Amino acid sequence: MNATYNIVAVIALSCFFITNIIGSFDTADGVVEAWVASNFSAEYLFTALLIALIVGEIYRVLVQKNITIKLPASVPPAISRQFTALIPGILIIVMFLVIRGLFSLTVWESFPAFVAAIIAAPLRGMDSSYIGTLLCTVFEQALWAVGLHGSSIIVYPIFEPIWLLNMQENLASAASHIVTMPFYESGVWIGGSGCTLPVVVYMLLFAKSKLLKQVGKIGIGPGIFNINEPVTFGLPIVLNPVLLVPFLLSPVAVMTVQYIGTAIGLFPLCNYMVPWTTPFFISGFLMTGSVMGVVAQIVSFVIWLPFIRAWDKKNYEQEQLLEQAKA
Repeated sequence: MNATYNIVAVIALSCFFITNIIGSFDTADGVVEAWVASNFSAEYLFTALLIALIVGEIYRVLVQKNITIKLPASVPPAISRQFTALIPGILIIVMFLVIRGLFSLTVWESFPAFVAAIIAAPLRGMDSSYIGTLLCTVFEQALWAVGLHGSSIIVYPIFEPIWLLNMQENLASAASHIVTMPFYESGVWIGGSGCTLPVVVYMLLFAKSKLLKQVGKIGIGPGIFNINEPVTFGLPIVLNPVLLVPFLLSPVAVMTVQYIGTAIGLFPLCNYMVPWTTPFFISGFLMTGSVMGVVAQIVSFVIWLPFIRAWDKKNYEQEQLLEQAKA
């Protein structure tokens, strides 16, 4: 299966190169034709993502329809896979050559320019706004609340390319986009989706129930580095109506405070990419280069406290009743 993914990735990369315009450059040895470096910047990340999705889907359909070269079963699988991909790969590449030729006759002149003008630009306007970021935050947590990986479904494929472009323009041309990838990744994911680090800290230091104490011990290590599956599924938060409220509300509050604070100049722009596993507080400083980046992250502790205390009390009372029944 991994070999198949590699083949499709190579085909998609080839198609991305095919659709990009080749420029002419004067050198000491004469005119040289080559790909323009700017075509591979963050501006065309959405185009690359779209091409990868199209290529993967077409490849899947062609293989399922058996539009491939069949070899005897005695041929080693590593060799057979290369021939299986041959006809789908050729058809896909030819299709993108035709697409490139057709778009060269239009006012956009290229497929990436068309995507940037017609699809990416309107989507970017929504994704970079407060409302768009709010919707992203709510839907991500809502998916997590039912056990689905909201970050992979919502954030990475839809919003990340736009937010990376915003960050690039802030650094390269002194733009002032508030929402960037570190703004969300390091500013909203405090302990992971749902801003769950306060939960781990409370369970480890103040919890009375055995369940919360145990989950706190297990979750503190990953939680420091923004990995919260032990808490999400161990507490649990998934399918838990009591903890769903702070799980949705806390990221929204943190994002809102950060957005408004940045808009009025209280917080610096988040222009510095740091790994999403960077611990809380450290990431707040690194993504802004200022201590004020830490302040916005404190809001999550205030939101979670009453809810996690109530859940702790409920579990503690249930454990006490169970022990009395056993006695």
